[in-house]
Amino acid sequence: MCIVFFYIYTFSVSFVAEKIKHHIYPIIFGATGALVTMILLALGITRRRCRLDNNTRERDLRAQGLQTLCFTWRQLQAATNDFDQANKLGEGGFGCVFKGELSDGTIIAVKQLSSKSCQGNREFVNEIGMISGLNHPNLVKLYGCCVEKDQLLLVYEYMENNSLALALFGKS
Repeated sequence: MCIVFFYIYTFSVSFVAEKIKHHIYPIIFGATGALVTMILLALGITRRRCRLDNNTRERDLRAQGLQTLCFTWRQLQAATNDFDQANKLGEGGFGCVFKGELSDGTIIAVKQLSSKSCQGNREFVNEIGMISGLNHPNLVKLYGCCVEKDQLLLVYEYMENNSLALALFGKS
């Protein structure tokens, strides 16, 4: 006579779930940590690149030996009342123009170049070099510029009497 024994192995669902938890938590924490690290690295690289761009612009401006002033962001922010819309003179393809008053009482026009204008750093520096060298009674004088806080700002002499188009072509 032959006796056969059958053993039935029962799997506990809770035992399997515990095993999965022990394997899944390190994977989740590792992936989350890697993602956070990559985001922080990308932000750091972007900030460094912006800082280097600002330093390059400032160096290029000094290298040209311009006869214009370099204004600080705070000076222009104070002059235009934090670029208040009430001081906005107009807007064009290259950005907005604001009226301002410096601490010495000089009335200025501040052109805030738009980030959409696609004007690169070299073009900006070259334009300042070219404009600062011009002296003509029919051209507004460039007082200076500002290249802080990832902003490109040009500071011009303020001229009253509406727009250039109105002065050239009249009301018709």
